[in-house]
Amino acid sequence: MKEYPFYVLVHRLENDADTEFLISLDAKMGCGPICPACGKPFGCREWLPPHRAEIEAWGSQYGDIAFGAGNTVLVSPRFKQVFEEHSLSGLPEFHPVEVTRVAKRNARSLGRPPAYLAVHVAYGKTAIDPFASGVEWVDDDECALCLTGQNLRRRRRIVVDEKTWTGEDIFLLRGLHVEFVVSDRFRAVCEENAVTNAMFVPAIHRR
Repeated sequence: MKEYPFYVLVHRLENDADTEFLISLDAKMGCGPICPACGKPFGCREWLPPHRAEIEAWGSQYGDIAFGAGNTVLVSPRFKQVFEEHSLSGLPEFHPVEVTRVAKRNARSLGRPPAYLAVHVAYGKTAIDPFASGVEWVDDDECALCLTGQNLRRRRRIVVDEKTWTGEDIFLLRGLHVEFVVSDRFRAVCEENAVTNAMFVPAIHRR
């Protein structure tokens, strides 16, 4: 039977395309998701248009992916082209970003950044296996749907419950705070097309 391994898309410092962003102070923020079962909020509030951000470049080139806070990443037009040409899924909308400031930390000769686009990674039905992941909540009152409680005590690993996966190539997992999880196909496409500032750590999965 074909395996469907998963990876965590990570922000790893000290790579040649390390790029970050800061949301403008006047940003408009929407509500975060609410669990229909327990009625408690989980995840991050959504960053609403217009999207304005400051870019920080730490290497000698801009990344095709720029990391910030919450469930949003910025991606280059090149990333968007690769994503669409390979029919990857999980990012339904690409929003234009106004770059208000650029900080070039190590390579002052860097030119202008790409015309970054904001993409919001959403929660779907795919979930962690809480027991196998070693998740413990302080209040020991975990919701059976959103798989969260109040005040995370510890998490030993990320184990994806593969039977809950609905086929997206990038997604957030029910039962975790923000971690960008991707399919093996997403990882392979990024590596084959030399997408910069995209690094991956294997995630365990259970069938």
